[in-house]
Parts: sequence; C-alpha cells; structure tokens
Amino acid sequence: MISKNEIKFVTSLHRKKGREANHLYIVEGVKLLSEAVHSGVKVTKIFTTDSSYLSMFISLECEKVEISKRDMERITAMNSASPLLAIIEHKKVSLSIDELKQKRFLMLDGLRDPGNLGTIIRSCEWFGITDIVASEDTVDVFNNKVIQSTMGSFFRVNVHYTDLRSFLQEFAPWKIDFPVYAAVLGGDSLKETLVRENTKGCVVIGSESHGISENVQSLCSHKITISGSGKAESLNAAISASIILYEWFS
Repeated sequence: MISKNEIKFVTSLHRKKGREANHLYIVEGVKLLSEAVHSGVKVTKIFTTDSSYLSMFISLECEKVEISKRDMERITAMNSASPLLAIIEHKKVSLSIDELKQKRFLMLDGLRDPGNLGTIIRSCEWFGITDIVASEDTVDVFNNKVIQSTMGSFFRVNVHYTDLRSFLQEFAPWKIDFPVYAAVLGGDSLKETLVRENTKGCVVIGSESHGISENVQSLCSHKITISGSGKAESLNAAISASIILYEWFS
C-alpha cells in the first residue's frame, strides 16, 4: 500500500526543486536499480508491483513496499510504468581542479535536453572519461530522462555544476599545457587540431540553440569544427560530443 502523502512525496522527486530539497532522486527499472546497487549508492526505499523482483535485492537494507500497478502509474515519470521504482540518496561528489587538470574531461555549456546529456554521459563512460563539468543552467543530471538514457553510466560518470567562466579562469596560467577545445562552427579542422597523445585537456560542447557562450569561448585555447559535406546547419550536441571523443581517443 502507498498513502496519498507518500504519492505526493515521490512525485515531488520528479522535479529538481523536490530532489534538491530532499537530497534524493528516483531510479526506475530492474537494470538501472541493479546498476545502482553495484555502484554502491544508498537506496532508501523500493516500490514494486511484483514481489518476486525483491529477491534480487534481498541484501539491501531498505524499506521494500509492494504496490498496485495503478499506484505505480501514479508515481512513475515514465510513459510506461516499470515494475520497480527506487528512491536513492544523492552521492556527494567534490570538484577538484587539481585532479581535473591531470586528465581529459568534457565541459557542457547550457545543454538543456535530458536525452542529449544522458547520451553524452554514456559516451563519456565508453571512452573512459569519468568527469563532466557543466554550467549551472545545464539540465539536472538527476532528471529521470537523463538517468534512463545513460543506461547505467550515470552511476560511474561524475557531473559537476559550476560557473564555467570562473572555472576556466583557474586554468588560464597553464593553458599551453592544458588545451581547452571549443566545439564551434567555423573553427579549425577537428582532425588536425586535436592532440591525441595529450593525456589531459578539455572539450567544450554548447547547446544546440545558442552554442558556447562568448564568455566561455574567450577562455578556450582552440576552436574546432567537425567537417561535413552536406547541407545540415549543425549536428546534434550528443552526436558532436561522441564524434569528438572518438577522434580524441583514437
């Protein structure tokens, strides 16, 4: 059983305000919950429409509640409700510039589409990138659509939100040794500009609507463009990021 107050509480976690106020977020589906458990996150409660699924998570020390399919449809954020929905505590991730300047990472400026962010997180894990630095107006990584589209990579790639201009200013003294590539239209050739041998650096991806802000572009050391021969105005942000990562790591 699930009360009206609990339904109200769970559905509040579908909104950023509710997630931030309670330091909780939602994961739906057997695969994602399994990924969450294997990643060591703190699961606080599980709702299910089929108690047989609970045997898979018997070792979890949290409340487990069987509810009706109708009630699951009331608390899900998905078009088609899954038999499992779990509430999970936010994990605390610190942003260390000293650590980041020793590795390769991705930066996102104003990315608003949840599916794009989820796909980018998935691509980052594929290529071994563990950190993404995002502007404060980038879509919330705890958005259900973001989490679903990562296919589990969400639990292994850290997304840090900060003011990008202030963040990049910290990199200015050693820009020569730390390339910051801005993905823009009309930049230099991607293949000729990316330094694949360099084990550190950053690629900046902007929103599809506005691209990378001028304030951020001015602090980048290189401007790069994916060459194309067709007439399309631009590439999808997630596709652009994936192509650049492939070139960077190949």
